[in-house]
Parts: sequence; structure tokens; C-alpha cells
Amino acid sequence: MLFTCEPLLTRVVFGAVGSGLGSVPNRELVRAIGEMLEAAAAHGWTTPLDIRPLAEVEAAWNAEGSDRLVLVN
Repeated sequence: MLFTCEPLLTRVVFGAVGSGLGSVPNRELVRAIGEMLEAAAAHGWTTPLDIRPLAEVEAAWNAEGSDRLVLVN
């Protein structure tokens, strides 16, 4: 006796649901990000930064072992 899955596969209903940025209203997203940042600050979370003037962009860009680079004008 020969069994085949072909009829079964052609009858399966398949749907995909995504959840990108469009699934949350911007107001709620901004509020949630704000709450997350407040909680991070309250628990002492920090990010090491290397803040330098924009005029030093070449030296800062080529520096080895620096933290996250932030250029300010």
C-alpha cells in the first residue's frame, strides 16, 4: 500500500503574522522606551562613551580601544 502526503499538504491553511514597528502605535513605543531607559538608569546601567568634538573626527575614528564614539559639534 502506498501512502502520500501530497493531498494533506495541499489542504493545510498557513498564515504568517508579523510584528514590526507598525504593530505598535508610536506614542506607546516612545512611552515604553522612556520607561526602559528610566529603569536602566535607576539600576545603575551605564554605557561607556568616548565623547569628542566633531573637529577631532579623524583622530577619534582611528583611535584603538576606545569606547562607543560620540561626536559633538
